[in-house]
Amino acid sequence: MEDKSQKLPSNEFDILPVVELTRVTREFMRRKHKFFAVNNVSFALNSGDFVAIVGKSGNGKSTLLNLIAG
Repeated sequence: MEDKSQKLPSNEFDILPVVELTRVTREFMRRKHKFFAVNNVSFALNSGDFVAIVGKSGNGKSTLLNLIAG
C-alpha cells in the first residue's frame, strides 16, 4: 500500500494557495485627501508557509490582516 501522505506534488500547479491577494488596495479619506493604507499588494501563501508582517507604526500591517480576515 502506497503512503500518499508523503507524496510531493508533481509540479507547482498541484499546490493551491491557502491565501492569495492580487493587487489589493485599501484607501481612506484623511482631511479631504486619499490615504493609501495598503497599495497594490500581491502575494500567495501555501499551506505550511510561515510569514511575518513587519513594519513601522502606520504602515498598514493591521489593515492588511483585516483585509485577509474579511
